[in-house]
Amino acid sequence: MAYPHLQFVHLLAYRIWYGILDFYEKLKDFLYTVSRPFVFIYFQFVRLKAYYDARTQQKRYSSENEQSYQEFRQRGFNDDYRRSEQQYHRREEQSSSKQENTHKSGGNRGEQHNETSRWDSHDPYVILDISRTATPEEIKKQYRKLQKLYHPDLTQTKKEEYTRISQKINAAYSKLKN
Repeated sequence: MAYPHLQFVHLLAYRIWYGILDFYEKLKDFLYTVSRPFVFIYFQFVRLKAYYDARTQQKRYSSENEQSYQEFRQRGFNDDYRRSEQQYHRREEQSSSKQENTHKSGGNRGEQHNETSRWDSHDPYVILDISRTATPEEIKKQYRKLQKLYHPDLTQTKKEEYTRISQKINAAYSKLKN
C-alpha cells in the first residue's frame, strides 16, 4: 500500500514544482511589461544628461578659446605678425642677393628664374623652394608640405591651376630624389 502513496507524492511534487516555474515565468513577463516604460524613460534621461554635459563642456571650451584668443590679440598679434614679416623679407633679400651674385659672376644661367612665378621655372630647387645643399629629408619634407598646400582635391575654385602646380611639384621631386 505504500507504493501508490509514493507515486502520488512524487506527482504532487512535480505538479507543485512546475506550478512554481510557471508562476515565476508569468511574474517575470509581468515585471518586464510593467518596467519597460520606466527603463525607456531612464535611458532617455541618461541620453539627455550626456547631451547636456557635452553642450556645457563645448560652451566652456569655446569660451576658454575665445578668452585665449583675446589674450593673444592683446599680447601683441601685430608684433608677432610684424616679426614674421621681417623674417620673410630678410630671407627674400638674401635669396635675391644670391641670385644677383650668380648673375654678376656669370654663373649658371639655369639658376636664374622668372620672378613672376616659381611654377614657370624648370629648376626643381626653385619649384620646391629649397637650397641646393638641402638633404634628402629636407627635400621630402618640403615636397610633402607643398603637396598639402597645392593638392587639387583641397580646392573648389582653382582645380586646374592646382593640378598644374602639383604636377610641377611631382616632377621636381622626382628629379631630386633620384
